[in-house]
Amino acid sequence: MQFEHAPAPGIDQPLPDEEGGEAPVAVASEPVRNDQKLGRNELCWCGSGKKFKHCHGQIN
Repeated sequence: MQFEHAPAPGIDQPLPDEEGGEAPVAVASEPVRNDQKLGRNELCWCGSGKKFKHCHGQIN
């Protein structure tokens, strides 16, 4: 069994040009931080008394 579809109108026509001539470019935005950035040598935010780099800031 074979099916044949009716041709789609405008399928062979080029796309119309948009205003401005160029495609919009996505701009990467910085994440919004409400708190100050915690330095690696400051005390950890968890209250352990350790420096951040030795507590929650360890780099694996």
